[in-house]
Formats: sequence, structure tokens, C-alpha cells
Amino acid sequence: MKKLIVIFFLVGLGKLNAQDVFQKHLFSADLILKHKTEIGLSSDIEGQIKNLYNEHIVDFNSLRWDLDEQMAKMGTLLSFDKVDIVAANSQMKVILQTEEKLKKMKFEMMVTLKNLLNAEQQRQLMALKNEGHDNPLDFTTSLNENPRVSVKVKGKIDSSELLFVIKDAKGKTTQFKSKSDSKAIKDIDPNKIESISVLKGESAMEAYGKEGENGVVIIVLKK
Repeated sequence: MKKLIVIFFLVGLGKLNAQDVFQKHLFSADLILKHKTEIGLSSDIEGQIKNLYNEHIVDFNSLRWDLDEQMAKMGTLLSFDKVDIVAANSQMKVILQTEEKLKKMKFEMMVTLKNLLNAEQQRQLMALKNEGHDNPLDFTTSLNENPRVSVKVKGKIDSSELLFVIKDAKGKTTQFKSKSDSKAIKDIDPNKIESISVLKGESAMEAYGKEGENGVVIIVLKK
């Protein structure tokens, strides 16, 4: 059963990105292949989907990481008492260009994927994608021992299933699924957080594959 999550960061760490406007009518490669048996996907179409995915995933991840870095730079610019409006506008332009590239790449791939499916397969996938959205469960959990930084999760999910990605000042990236067992999470000082971004649903799976199916929390630390 597909899990639905909505994550909110408290204490002014920012709102979530808007729901992807394409999610209602389009399908990711991960979703299609996960339910290939249920929808009767042929081996020929399966091969085409895998090839298409492999052609896009490297470029998509590269742009995603570029965007994370650009957002971190924006966070630095906005952290000063006096913001350099020229520099901030210039950085925003870079961010918007990267976001546009990501959206266009995702849109073109998902439209192509949909066109590989017949009408009945699309109907079945839509039902499978929406399965389990009723009667959501809400709870709030702290990111670490400091209660000022919390994550609110909505849906049938355990917080330990979230994928955490920490990018430190030296550019090193650490990934893990269970926050409770990670010293890296427990040792984070909220004052050293440069930015926090969240991927969920199909966007998370496209960026991080099956590891990100329950949501991804990306934490960038200050340099």
C-alpha cells in the first residue's frame, strides 16, 4: 500500500514546496515498475521504461544536487542583517533556471511514460497511487534531542522510514534511513543548519529511487 506523507518543519524553517501539479495525471517509472504485474506490463514496454529512466536519472540527480547547493547559497545571502538585493536576485535567477530545467525534464519523461501505457493500465495505476490516502495518521517527532526542530508527519508511516541526507561543510554527503540510530542526526546543532529541503511522493522516488519512497529530508550544514 502506498504511504502518504506530508512533512512540516517548525520554528520558521520554511514551508514545503507546492504539490507537483503533474502528479494527479502522470506516473513515475518507479510506480509503474512496482506494479508491473498488477497492470500486465509487457516485457517490451518494461524495457523501454527502464531505458528511459536510466537515460534521465543521472542528469536529474545532478540538477537536484545543483539546486540544493544553490539554495544553500541563497540561505547564506539572506542570513545577513543587510541583504544584498542585487546578489540575492542574481541567485534567485539561477535557482529558478535550475528548477525550470528539473520540471521540464520530469514533465517530458513522465509524459513519455504515460504514453507507453494503455488506458486500462493508466486507470489501474491511478487507483494504486491513490490507495491508502484515507484516514491519515498525524504525529510530530523531533529531528534530534533539541525540541526546537521538529518534523510533523501525516500518513501511515513510521518516522524511521524517512531517508535523511546530510551535506556537511566539506561537501560530504551522509545518507541513512533511521534517525534514531544515527549519531549524525543527534549531534546536529540547529544553529549550524544552512537549509532544509524536503522531497516527497514521486519526486523523492525519482531523485533517490526506492530509498526515498517514504520521503527525503535533505539537511545542508553551514560552511
